[in-house]
Amino acid sequence: NPVKQSQRKDTSIAKLDTLGNENVLSANKYYCIEIYKDKQNKTALRGIRYVDLVKRNKKLYLATPYPEGYQEHVMYLFANDYVRIYDGRNRLKFEGYYRSVENINEKKLNFKINNGVLSTKKGIAQKDIIKKYNVDILGKLGGEVRCSVPFMLLPEKD
Repeated sequence: NPVKQSQRKDTSIAKLDTLGNENVLSANKYYCIEIYKDKQNKTALRGIRYVDLVKRNKKLYLATPYPEGYQEHVMYLFANDYVRIYDGRNRLKFEGYYRSVENINEKKLNFKINNGVLSTKKGIAQKDIIKKYNVDILGKLGGEVRCSVPFMLLPEKD
């Protein structure tokens, strides 16, 4: 039986906390999820990876273009953001903490509901409305969080 070698991370070569070309280990992980509306006013998701962002002049820029049909930015979802998902008729489907991406192509995300131990896979439909809420350090639910300015595309070089 051949001995299976373990994988080794060399943090001196690639740091996980940096943004830019030297971030080799985090190429498959998402920095955040962008929720946007397409030209048919349907809810769509886009995963933004660490390698999709470039830091210049103390600001983050997108190195990849917007998806086809991109109309309007809604918000970014970061790990442990508390969200409520409403259907097209404004009825609450579910609420919980966003954890990670299960499958970005199928719009399936992992959520932790009611501070449970297990993550729950939930799909986001095209007519769903997603709202993010502030949670204080004691776990009390606050008001709705409006998203800030979306990341800008890298300026074209002349």
